[in-house]
Amino acid sequence: MKTFEITFTSDPKSGIYSANLINAESAEQATAYFKTLGTCEVIGCTETQSRPKPGQPVHTVPEGWEAPEEEETTKRTAEEVTADIIEFFENNEDIYNEAIEELDSYNGYLGDDRYFSMDELDELHNGTEPSELLRRAAAPLL
Repeated sequence: MKTFEITFTSDPKSGIYSANLINAESAEQATAYFKTLGTCEVIGCTETQSRPKPGQPVHTVPEGWEAPEEEETTKRTAEEVTADIIEFFENNEDIYNEAIEELDSYNGYLGDDRYFSMDELDELHNGTEPSELLRRAAAPLL
């Protein structure tokens, strides 16, 4: 077995990188094994003759270990993703309304304009005088 130094980061945006040593047959095997140990992004893997620093972990790939086969992932088109989002919101009207409210409260893009179905008029304005309803309807036109 050879010793490799694995450079990795748990958050590429942070700019913080770490290095561990790993004993393996090849750099490919060392990289594949290290990826199974956690959720980190491997940046590099180089063979080294250096000894571990105090407290530096040293991993050893078990004898006969083979990397699991990577699952094939298919990329979806923008149209497929858009269709799935529309279908989700059509099936979850409450979530859609919450998302629209959140969007509007974030940047005011909708200008607090709200449109309701005429079927909901009685429910939304129960107990409101007809003249008040007419005043509210005419206000945007003035």
